[in-house]
Amino acid sequence: MPWAVLLERRAEKDLDKLNGRDRERIVRFLHDRLAVCENPRDLGEVLAGSLSGFWKCR
Repeated sequence: MPWAVLLERRAEKDLDKLNGRDRERIVRFLHDRLAVCENPRDLGEVLAGSLSGFWKCR
């Protein structure tokens, strides 16, 4: 099942602050790898502490 990638306005603003190459790499990863994955959590790792409930992907 494909997933939809929705960015909050704050995330879009943060992406706009990055240089073009880094921004493109992040957006490409989100759409080409994460959105089409059967289980997107397979590509990430759960965070701990005050960020528990969120995931990181490298």
